[in-house]
Order: sequence, then structure tokens, then C-alpha cells
Amino acid sequence: MENFSFRSLFMALPEAEDSANQLLLSHKSQIFSFLEPLRKYGSIEAMEWRVGEQPNINESLLLDLYNLYAFSRVNEFLLLPFQPVTVVGSEWLGPIITLEEYRQFMLSLEFTEIEQAGFHPFFHEIVEVEQVLDSDEPITILETFWPGFMLDSMLFSRAGIKVRGGGNHIRKEVAEQSTLYWTYIRRNRPVDDLSHGWGSNSQWRTTFRRDYQTETAFYYNVDEMPEKTIATLPPSSDEVGMTLLERVELLRHRCFVKTTKPHQDLFPYNDFYVERRD
Repeated sequence: MENFSFRSLFMALPEAEDSANQLLLSHKSQIFSFLEPLRKYGSIEAMEWRVGEQPNINESLLLDLYNLYAFSRVNEFLLLPFQPVTVVGSEWLGPIITLEEYRQFMLSLEFTEIEQAGFHPFFHEIVEVEQVLDSDEPITILETFWPGFMLDSMLFSRAGIKVRGGGNHIRKEVAEQSTLYWTYIRRNRPVDDLSHGWGSNSQWRTTFRRDYQTETAFYYNVDEMPEKTIATLPPSSDEVGMTLLERVELLRHRCFVKTTKPHQDLFPYNDFYVERRD
């Protein structure tokens, strides 16, 4: 592959067919090399590096966030084989790669596999729901479809899971079918991504959403963090037709899980939230 980039790797995967793992392994050294300058964003201190606040690093920061986004697109292709097909007319089923091949590839790149036992939207993407009659039963994990990975303190990719829970916490038809934001492609649900609708070049000028965990809190979408203070809620305006709690639900889960309002054509990309840990 001449002029290697994460974009070129993304474009090559659909043509790899049954040799996807071979393609990844043959370019592993280049992938590793391209990831090396991006690893610094895994540090907690990197939360303070934000576009708009420090003009002298804006250009390099943007380029790094574009590259992180491009590799996340590669990752989304690699996750396709592990997703149930529930949307009629789903097209490409993804590259042929086993779950263990995918896991070993990510670990070889020095990502850390998420090993969170209990459900939490920071770490977990809900794929399937077993609805229970007890409305107050909390959400618990039944099965993991694919693993999630961290880059030190920064989330790279959430684990895909099957859960059970009561209607006060989760609604099956909502959690499984509502639009998943900050997402380029899924086989089983509608998605929305800031790259959608742009041309072949412009779409790659999309930044990676950065979420971080510390010992005391989860930080969601830190590039929208206020410059002078750390807010604990997004802006209070209700112009978008959602309450604050609904906006927090959408930001934390990247989709609605119990809110029955229309889920299409929303714009949660400017919201930021801090969730204090127990």
C-alpha cells in the first residue's frame, strides 16, 4: 500500500475480503508508527489541550484528532462482523476477521482492553436488550459481543454488549433502534457522524470525540469543555427540544436508551458533561 495512512487502510478493508487480518498484520508496523504520536492523548493532562483555547497548538491538535478519527473508522469496519443484522437491507457485512484476531491486533497496538464488570455507558455500547417486567430492575450485562479498548485514560472504543433491565432504566425498542451518534457505521441501527454528507476529502476533517476517566470522574466530549471552568452539565438552553437529563442521556450513551422523543437529526456534538464517580 503506497502512501500509507489510516484513510488508505480504511479504503482497503472492503477489498480485503477474507484476508483482512493479513492486511492488518502486513501493515502493523506502519499502523503502530502512525499511532505513536497520538498516544500522548491518553494522558489525563491531554484534556487541557483543546481547540480554540491554545491557538499555537490548534493545527497539530486538529491533525492528531483527524488521525484518531480515521483510525476509529478503521476500527468501526473491524467491528462489523460481530454485530447482529437487524436492519433490513444491510449491505456489506464487514471484513472476515475473528474476534480473537481482532482482540490480539488491538492489544498488539498497546491498547488496553476494558474489563469493567458492571454496566456503564462510558465503557459499554448497548446492542441488544432483554426487557424484564420489573420496571425498577437496573441494567446488567448478559453478554459481550466485542471488547472495548482504552488508550491509557482516554476511551478509544466501547465494548458492545447485551443487557437486561427494567423500563425505568432502559426500553428495548429505544436502546436498540435509536440513532447512535458519533458513529460512522453499524449493521443493526441508524447512525450519525459529523463526516456524513461531506465529500470524499472533507469527511476526513472530522475530529475524534475524546472521553476520559480519572479516579474521581468521567469526562464526556472534552473538546467542548468550557475554556475557563469545568461545567457539570451542558448548556441549559432547551432550544433543541430536550431537557437537560435527556441531553445527558444522549451524551453519555451516544443514543437514547429510554427517552421516546424523536431521535433523528439531533445535534449533541456541542455538549460536554462531567459525571462524578461514586
